[in-house]
Amino acid sequence: LDAFNRSVDNIDEMIQDYMKEVKAIGFKNPQVYPVSAIYAFMLRHSNNLDEDELDELDLIKKRFSKDFYNLPKYVGLESSSDIERTGFIYLEKGIIKQ
Repeated sequence: LDAFNRSVDNIDEMIQDYMKEVKAIGFKNPQVYPVSAIYAFMLRHSNNLDEDELDELDLIKKRFSKDFYNLPKYVGLESSSDIERTGFIYLEKGIIKQ
């Protein structure tokens, strides 16, 4: 969802569209996890970011503090930390579970 445009896109609709596409190619019970790769990467590597990147991270944190960008909620999951809000923790757990 790093290229997501809130004024044009809808997260719920995007998830449903991806679910339909994946089912159409034969997956019986697909799991779709909305994620922000940029936010997750920056959080995980925040000790190695330069000043401009840290400024960008602050802007992204502000955006993701809004409930709209709490990505796990769109698939019925809860988050209590910044890294969980990126959705990546749940994607990783879903991959390991498979």
